[in-house]
Amino acid sequence: AGRRREQPRVRVATRLEAYDEILAALLDAAAVRAADVRCDGDLHIDDHHTVEDVAIALGQCFDAALGDRAGCNRMANAACDGVEVVVDLSNRPHLDWHLDLASEFLDDAGALASEMIHHVFSSFALAARLTLHVHRDPPNCRANGSSKPPSDRAQALAAAKACGLALRRAFALDPRRRGAVASSKGSLHQ
Repeated sequence: AGRRREQPRVRVATRLEAYDEILAALLDAAAVRAADVRCDGDLHIDDHHTVEDVAIALGQCFDAALGDRAGCNRMANAACDGVEVVVDLSNRPHLDWHLDLASEFLDDAGALASEMIHHVFSSFALAARLTLHVHRDPPNCRANGSSKPPSDRAQALAAAKACGLALRRAFALDPRRRGAVASSKGSLHQ
């Protein structure tokens, strides 16, 4: 009989429901098969340290998994619901952020500040040692033709999904590279 294929096991539990949803969307789109992301932070003070620490830890895990990035496509982009993300596994951490999240909180409970989403992507990019460009299509380019932007939570989820998909594409091995790093310098390390 054939081997039974193991189901993906991704668990995210930060006690911030909207953040859990965003992280799960990123991990799912990146095709991460197993992850146990848990944090019991100081939410009685605010959401900052929980959000930052988890994004840093997740970025460090991605960086460790990528190693020297040999054989990877290195650069990729993806779009989801009007948000495009471009990623470069460059070892030059940077975030170029062009989402305008206008509401104070992403959730009705007031647990996750909208301004923290920029911090999530920034902390992740720094820890993973990659460059991210995140932007939303202008109103006249939206698929549904609406001039009204989607909710901040919908934009954050779209950014997470697009980021995960772009990461998956950048991580993919390019057989033409034959294990070499995609750099004219021969290395992406400093």
